[in-house]
Amino acid sequence: CSSSCGIKHGRFRYTSEQKLFNAVVEYECQKGYILVGEAKMSCTLLQWISPETVTIKCDPGYKMVGSQNISCSEKKYRSLDVPKCEKVGTEDCEIVLKGQKLIQCISSPQDSKAFLELHKLSLEIEKLE
Repeated sequence: CSSSCGIKHGRFRYTSEQKLFNAVVEYECQKGYILVGEAKMSCTLLQWISPETVTIKCDPGYKMVGSQNISCSEKKYRSLDVPKCEKVGTEDCEIVLKGQKLIQCISSPQDSKAFLELHKLSLEIEKLE
């Protein structure tokens, strides 16, 4: 690979002993700039490539622990790199889906049913007004 892998407003360093074939470089930005794209690239078959990135999302009622973006490599995923989805505890009583508050935590099924019936009634009243 050519050694011309510099970026504007940033720098790179080799993270592998090889500097041509099978080279790996890692990028970082100057203060005040944000990196767009992959931080690491490797040279294979005379061209620079970046690893495939996978974005992980949690189901409603769960929160992400770790980074939602992980990269594939020949060595697969390291277990430390894979984020986890943890159930939201009682301290996080609100479930948020697509930026809208849907429901507050309610302690019993009977209370939940009553809340949903009242909510439905309030929506019907809004339509009539």
